[in-house]
Amino acid sequence: QSRSHEHDLELSKTEADVRKEKAHQATALMLAKWMQGDTKGLSSTILHEWKRIVDELSSIQARRQTVHVAVLRFIHSDRLAAAHACFLNWKAFTKEQLVYKNEVAEAERKIVQLQDRSRLIMGSAQGRLLRYSGLLASQDNTTLTTMVLSAWLREAQGIRTAELHRQQQEEIKAMQRMHELSAMRHKHQA
Repeated sequence: QSRSHEHDLELSKTEADVRKEKAHQATALMLAKWMQGDTKGLSSTILHEWKRIVDELSSIQARRQTVHVAVLRFIHSDRLAAAHACFLNWKAFTKEQLVYKNEVAEAERKIVQLQDRSRLIMGSAQGRLLRYSGLLASQDNTTLTTMVLSAWLREAQGIRTAELHRQQQEEIKAMQRMHELSAMRHKHQA
């Protein structure tokens, strides 16, 4: 008797109630796994639910197409209905492939742009390297001397800057010690 009552309750539920309940159960399961920190379980659940939804959608689409073909058979002959269904499927497939082809073409275009930019950057860097190596290999010693002196000057300025920075740090430390001594004297005098 209780089984028949449960069965009657199941039948009285609307499809929206069933979907709502399934969504609630799936959400509760995902939240429970997330709260436990089970990232692998959560990702597995998400993938499982995604597959279930895709399967359900394809099932709905197949049922819709079956009804559509049945209506076409009723209106037209079997042969015309089959031809019409094939044409509709071909049209949908062609639209899907066009979208896919456009996405692939866009990705390919971006890849080509990136490759062109990298060639341009690499080309300018290689050109600069070749120019400098040509200058170094030439018989003109002034170029080599100028480059060596320029590098030495940059290095010397870096050392000089580091020494100035060290001296400033020493002066700051000395000022801090003087301030601390002054504060101690003032504290002891009071």
